[in-house]
Amino acid sequence: MPVSGGDTRDTRSVGRQDSSDWLQLMIARDADVADALAVLAEHGRTKRIRNGARNNLRRHRNDQPSRTFRPRPG
Repeated sequence: MPVSGGDTRDTRSVGRQDSSDWLQLMIARDADVADALAVLAEHGRTKRIRNGARNNLRRHRNDQPSRTFRPRPG
């Protein structure tokens, strides 16, 4: 029974949602796996997660050597 004026949400589902958000945010911020970042950039739970993944994906792609780049001889 909820306490008067208290939160009536199921705390177990709130805890799982918070930990899922935290995990997605950590992956979006620190991961180097382009496939995981692409998924989070499109389908992350929050705007912060999607933006973080998108930024990290951009950094990841910029760090990769270009396949079409060929240095000039000499």
